[in-house]
Amino acid sequence: MKRFKPMLVALGLFTAISSVTAGGALANENWIANSKSSIQSVKTSFNFDITSNIESSQFEVAEGESIKVTVVQWFKNSNATGKPKVIYKLFNINSNDEKGSKVIEGTYTNTNTSFVFPNLKKGKYYIKIINGSNSAVAGNGYVE
Repeated sequence: MKRFKPMLVALGLFTAISSVTAGGALANENWIANSKSSIQSVKTSFNFDITSNIESSQFEVAEGESIKVTVVQWFKNSNATGKPKVIYKLFNINSNDEKGSKVIEGTYTNTNTSFVFPNLKKGKYYIKIINGSNSAVAGNGYVE
């Protein structure tokens, strides 16, 4: 019986550790799966440091889909006056027609701002990012 008790304690301890590890692995796998689904919802992302304009990468849109654009922006030169003004224009690559635009005025560094282009036709699109300020503007964003 003296030999049997230590073996039971060791077996119980092994089972407890295995359960905790398995539970941790499952939680970790769920976190990875949730992160992948969040990442997969981003259609494109962009960075800019512009005095004139730049275009995002192309991305696909399903019929009737609305896209949400989230951005941060600021003046590149800390001595610039006024507020950064950036125009975000959505274009269909096949027709090269502008499908909408949004002017964002202000500095967004500690927070972001978002806007939506609703009910789009199926196709490939890109966003043209235009500096509407008198000084260089920098920033980044993503489309989902």
